[in-house]
Amino acid sequence: MSNDSSVDPDWAALLDLSAEERDSRMVEAYTGIAALSEEDRQQRLEQLIRTVYAMPDAALRTMTESRLRAWLRMDPGQAATVGRQFETALNGMPANIAMRRVTIVQSVSGNLALEDREKLRHIVPGVLGDEPLTFSGNRVDGTPGAAPAPVAAKPRPWWQFWRR
Repeated sequence: MSNDSSVDPDWAALLDLSAEERDSRMVEAYTGIAALSEEDRQQRLEQLIRTVYAMPDAALRTMTESRLRAWLRMDPGQAATVGRQFETALNGMPANIAMRRVTIVQSVSGNLALEDREKLRHIVPGVLGDEPLTFSGNRVDGTPGAAPAPVAAKPRPWWQFWRR
C-alpha cells in the first residue's frame, strides 16, 4: 500500500479548505483510491472511515457532504467502485459508526438537489438510506416509491352478515 498524499490526504486538514477546494481534493483522493487493487482500496476505505467517523458531528457532516459532492463530480464508474466498497466497509463497522452514519446522511441529504440525490442513488444504491414514503406512495421529496400497503377494512360485527 503506497502513501501517496493524493490517495491519503490529511482528512482533518481538508476541513480548513473552502468547500470547492475540499471537494476537489476529495475527487482526487477517491479517484486515486478507485485505482487501487480491491484489497488496498478496502484497507484505505476502512482507515478513512475510522478517521472521519472519529470527528465531531459538525466536521463529520461537512466531510460527508463533500464526499457525496465529490462522488457526483467523479467518473460514474469510479464513483460506483469507490462508493459501493465504501458502503460495504461501513456495513462492517461497529454499531456506533452505523448509528452516526444514519443521522449524518439524513441531515446532509437534504442539502443536495433532488437530481443529485437521484444520481447518487443510481451510482451507489442505498447511499442515502431509505427515505420515508408519504401516504400517496411517493417519497417525501415527491419521487415515486413503492405503493403503500392496502389498509384492511375493519370487519363488520358477525351479526351484520347480511349487509354489503
